[in-house]
Amino acid sequence: MMKCYCDNQAQAKYVCKDCRQNLCSTCSDKHKTFPLFANHTQYLIDNVQLQSCKQAKSLHRPPVSVKPLQHRNEPLKMKQEGKHKPIGTSIALQALKELQNDAHLCQNKLQDGLNTVEQNAIRLEQSKHKSLSDIDNHVQEMVKKIHENGDNMKNRVEKIYNKKKKVNDVQIDELKTTISDISTKLSILNQLLNNNDAAEPAMQSSERVIKALKEGMNKLPKTQPHDNEQIYFLPNKKQIASLKTHWIGDISTQAREADSLTLRQGKESMTQVPRKQPTGITDGRQVQEGINGSHIVAHKTVTNKKTVIIREKEQLVSTIKIHQQFIRDIVKCEGDCLEVSCLTNEIFKYKQSGEYIGKITLPQGVKVNRMYKMKNGDIVFSNLGSPTSIKVCNKDGHVIKSIGVRSPEGIHVDEASSSVYVGSGGCIILISIDSGSMIGRIGIEGTLEGQMRRVVDIARTSKGQVLALDLEIKNSKLQLFDNGGKFMKVLVEAGYEYGKVRDSRGVVVDKDDNIIITSNHKLQLFSSDGKFIRRIDKDEDGINNPWGLSIISHHPRRVAVANDGNKTVKIFNY
Repeated sequence: MMKCYCDNQAQAKYVCKDCRQNLCSTCSDKHKTFPLFANHTQYLIDNVQLQSCKQAKSLHRPPVSVKPLQHRNEPLKMKQEGKHKPIGTSIALQALKELQNDAHLCQNKLQDGLNTVEQNAIRLEQSKHKSLSDIDNHVQEMVKKIHENGDNMKNRVEKIYNKKKKVNDVQIDELKTTISDISTKLSILNQLLNNNDAAEPAMQSSERVIKALKEGMNKLPKTQPHDNEQIYFLPNKKQIASLKTHWIGDISTQAREADSLTLRQGKESMTQVPRKQPTGITDGRQVQEGINGSHIVAHKTVTNKKTVIIREKEQLVSTIKIHQQFIRDIVKCEGDCLEVSCLTNEIFKYKQSGEYIGKITLPQGVKVNRMYKMKNGDIVFSNLGSPTSIKVCNKDGHVIKSIGVRSPEGIHVDEASSSVYVGSGGCIILISIDSGSMIGRIGIEGTLEGQMRRVVDIARTSKGQVLALDLEIKNSKLQLFDNGGKFMKVLVEAGYEYGKVRDSRGVVVDKDDNIIITSNHKLQLFSSDGKFIRRIDKDEDGINNPWGLSIISHHPRRVAVANDGNKTVKIFNY
């Protein structure tokens, strides 16, 4: 009986022509299903025995002395338990197990990928709903702010109306009283004229009436309205135009801060001033040309040894509404917050986002005009309250020092020498903060070069040179004096065109000695030698009667302006 080559030594029923192995029924089935042996030909042993000797010989192994021809897919034989045994099936089973493991790994990997994609789909759905909700909230916030502004304007209309109505009511009462008095005297006079038999006493009485009537007629009250002004609402058409050309935000597939967004804009119709690069960019920043000649300022920030390029477009960044009658100056304080003076005894404090966070209250009678924030947190300011003076207060509003000065306006402090430059009429006086005594004077009153009429603001360059901004109706100018007070030259002349100033009330110098000047209804940027670089704002930004300025950031370049015309503080990248 022929035995199978397997360990069971079962009776062989088949023989493989290609492997030349005797196979039992079980091994024959495995032989057929295994991929390597699927094409092999098997015969029943009973049939083989009926074949010729030559044919039967071809189906069995050659004699031991002759080395059989090894099939290319036939595994090697190994010696086990003293027997020579083919290991083809063992290797095949091992390969099947490895294939099974690989299939499981592949299946697990695909399942992980499916889970990740499904989670991403969930997050996408969530981000969609959050974006829609954020848009609704933003619109509601805008509508709420518009309603608040509308209510404030209505209150302002009521105040103006009540004030003007009071003037009209007084005039109406005065006219009615006068008319009644004249009517009474005229009635008496008519009675006398109708009485031909009037006695002497009556005639004397008529003389008194006539005299009083004449005096009343000679001292008639004003018959034209004392206040003939009416109330008109002037809509801000630029805001409507801005909403027509800009979106209220942006849609992005990357998380960004709102302040770094560049709002999508429609067709540009405004004429822009040709842009030039400010001087002094020596800190690795880049200036890239943008649409319509604008610039995008880029600066580098190193975080965990990675360089991040932050690009911010030159534009209006934010607007802070100030609910006061006047706005005069602005300074940067701790925590990147802003302090605003409004010709009152209070200094108001805001975050750059516009959130009101508090105020510094000074004694009654003080009127804070122009300010300078010292490194120790104290504020030096010009006081227009009676008597006028230069005062120093701490962050709690306690007045540390008070120095009497006639009509003080623009100020600048040299902390190294503890002295303050004060614009007073047509000159700048230099005062020691410690002693309160005058230690110098710059310029004289007049209209010629080196002369001034009203020094409304002062700044100093990195070299200690003094910039004096002279406010004169037809001859505003910015003049440069050396650190000894000697006149050097006129940096910026008067005029309405770009590169000239008109009704200027604020000047500031950045760390690279670039100069920014408020002028009538615009902000202009100049180089240190007075060459015009560009206009910072645009017409639609709403600059109107701007006063004080403050550099609040060097990276990116950012300036805040006290915009008195519409009672706001506006912040610009430049």
